[in-house]
Amino acid sequence: MLSSSSSNHRAVLFPLAVLLVVAAARPIAGCTTVLIGKDFTADRSVLHAHNEDMGNEAAGRLWWTPGELHPEGATVLVPYVELPQPGQTLGYWASGNAEGAVGLGTSAESRSYDSVLVGLNERGVSMSCNWAHSREKNREGVGIRRYAIRQILLEQATSAQHGVELLGGLIDTYGQADWGGLIYHLADPMEAWVVETTTHHWVARRVRDNETHVTANRFRIGSDYDLASKTLVRDAVDNGWLASPAARLDFAAVYGLPERMDEPYDTRREDRVDHLLEGRNGSLTPEDLILVLGDRYEGTPFYTRPQKDPVWREDLATKPDLSRTISTNLGQSTFVAHLRDDLPVSIGAMMWIGLGTPSYAAYVPLYAGGGSLPAEYWRASEGSQTDSPFDNRGESAWTLFRRLQQAGDESYRRSFPAIQALGNSRRAIALEEQRRTEAEALDGMIQGDDERASRTLAGFSYRQAADALHHARRLLELYEPTVSDNIEVRNRGEGKDQWWDALPRKAWSAFQRVDQSQDWFEVYEIQPRVFAIYEPGQFEEVISYLIVGSQRALLFDTGLGIGDMRRLVGELTDKETVVLNSHTHYDHVGGNHAFETIYGTDLEYTRGHERGRSHDQVAEFVGDGWIWKPTPEGFSVGDYVSRPFGITHRVEDGQILSLGDVELEVLLTPGHAPDSLCLLDRKRRLLFTGDTFYPATLYAHLPGSMFEDYKKTAARLAGLATEIDLALPAHNEPTMTASELVVFRNAFEEMQQEEAEFVSTDGNREYFFGRFSILVSEPPPWAEE
Repeated sequence: MLSSSSSNHRAVLFPLAVLLVVAAARPIAGCTTVLIGKDFTADRSVLHAHNEDMGNEAAGRLWWTPGELHPEGATVLVPYVELPQPGQTLGYWASGNAEGAVGLGTSAESRSYDSVLVGLNERGVSMSCNWAHSREKNREGVGIRRYAIRQILLEQATSAQHGVELLGGLIDTYGQADWGGLIYHLADPMEAWVVETTTHHWVARRVRDNETHVTANRFRIGSDYDLASKTLVRDAVDNGWLASPAARLDFAAVYGLPERMDEPYDTRREDRVDHLLEGRNGSLTPEDLILVLGDRYEGTPFYTRPQKDPVWREDLATKPDLSRTISTNLGQSTFVAHLRDDLPVSIGAMMWIGLGTPSYAAYVPLYAGGGSLPAEYWRASEGSQTDSPFDNRGESAWTLFRRLQQAGDESYRRSFPAIQALGNSRRAIALEEQRRTEAEALDGMIQGDDERASRTLAGFSYRQAADALHHARRLLELYEPTVSDNIEVRNRGEGKDQWWDALPRKAWSAFQRVDQSQDWFEVYEIQPRVFAIYEPGQFEEVISYLIVGSQRALLFDTGLGIGDMRRLVGELTDKETVVLNSHTHYDHVGGNHAFETIYGTDLEYTRGHERGRSHDQVAEFVGDGWIWKPTPEGFSVGDYVSRPFGITHRVEDGQILSLGDVELEVLLTPGHAPDSLCLLDRKRRLLFTGDTFYPATLYAHLPGSMFEDYKKTAARLAGLATEIDLALPAHNEPTMTASELVVFRNAFEEMQQEEAEFVSTDGNREYFFGRFSILVSEPPPWAEE
């Protein structure tokens, strides 16, 4: 059952969710759990990982319940008994069934103490439960229900062992109702425990520091238990399962349902975890377990891709050799608890948890000290509305991630690589922010400011949760047909679709609009003294940025030259303003001529564009189908040109441009154009990306575009993902997340794979990767001559 560092490594434990048993056909779904002792982890923490597979119909939610004081002698009614209430209950995070959910063991129930499935309490105790099968008879509606047991453990357990004792006492006193084969897992920063239970009996074993344990859906404790119910041996003899009394018995062999104790459905999952973590003694991290929870036997004959049918359940009666994957599309939630004893429990005990299936769930960090989440996570029913600024559909987070799973599974080859890459990069960035956040919280506690520490941790959790919702909605706009067909506007020019019907873009509503005198422009303050200057009236939807320092300002691009950029800048700042162009395409240099100081690259490509462009060269871009807003008074479409300008200062890669209290680092990023460049504000963690990266079709097929250079640029920017919070692009929307830079890098590798899918667009190839696509020539640049 257990493996140690001194014997063959039986890798980490994942609790297999619960088995769904329906009538004689035996269709089932099961959870997976993994417990890891301290000798196996990189930081000598205890790890506890679990997939809660309640089925597609079991809508889930995630919430925080604060601790409460109770009067002496108080009692509480739980299904199906009345219990004494302790003087104080603990605060806890829990995930479980939403009101009215129908799933494994639930039937649209809304009773008290009837929804908790997994959780973490303020004393750093984590809890999960797997379904198993006992030969002991179930009792319907008699005893204490498993949901109540789980909530009581979170409310009362001050340590993992204390939770074991509470659990054993409840079963000894009341018995367990409705289902007699359940495996509970409890962990804290010191140790982890496995408790295998029937209707009337239980055994518990502590996972030693040099051991790991994997639970699928079968009992695994033999005679090596540490604690047990007092009548365990006697009742086994009385039932004829044990020939004669003994001091100890093999629990799995005696109390387990024989035909369910050694099925490939369970054993292969356990072996798969061992294989994935083989040789990782002393190096395991939460990220390792997150990857394991998302496994589908990739690279083996047992690989099973997600089914398009959302009601996928396994039938062991007709498929006895079925190899159930660790990750399925039945997941209600998934988590990895990271429990460290070298930090105060409010910082050291935390869990990464996501709603839905591991492959699509976005893992959010939650700390034992509590906090709050966007209302989408804790909403108890699907129809209720909230005041959350992130809730623009009135739906729950669980529903959002379930929709993403269904959309992704429908177009798996096309969509899943991008969704997976985004998830992996989001976690990498979150882990980096976690280190900074915990250091700040610990400093607050050292300074005696516990409130600051709590606020720091809670803010981190909330931001990550809101970011996860944002990304899910963005991905749905691309991969859910009913949404993406209406949102993505790709056509351009005369006689094509009216692209402006997609306006206004919702992303702008998150920022404060700044008053100014010209209708052609819209100006938004992205951060203090960072202004996005947006031109939504022309197809390019160009965005220029004015960055104001204490001594001078820098204008990153000057737009189309339709509005008066010089006058606009004068309304926003009285500081001396210099210009730097992200590159010298017509839509970024239109206002250059009005400024005295212009920085640029020392390239022939740039010098050629200093001469400007004639009307014939740019007339198309102000023709029919390209402009929908009234142009400024005095502007003539027939006279439109890109006027000449003169660069006064040449820039080099790595050069620092000082604005006083703001320093901007120049990054030469060729690819889209030979003179493409980005600006990095390390202090404020901002990256201005120009046309190198934005949320639409990236052009790698134009004259001057260089695919191999673009590929190197993408890799360079992805390397900055942990150093920035936002990328500020030059078209359409003002922000992208740092994690999307990693998707950007991966895209250049993925589209060169032989099986990569693409769409033919105007004689070129277009490859899609989440919020952006990449357009290359046909044949592609990497094709053999």
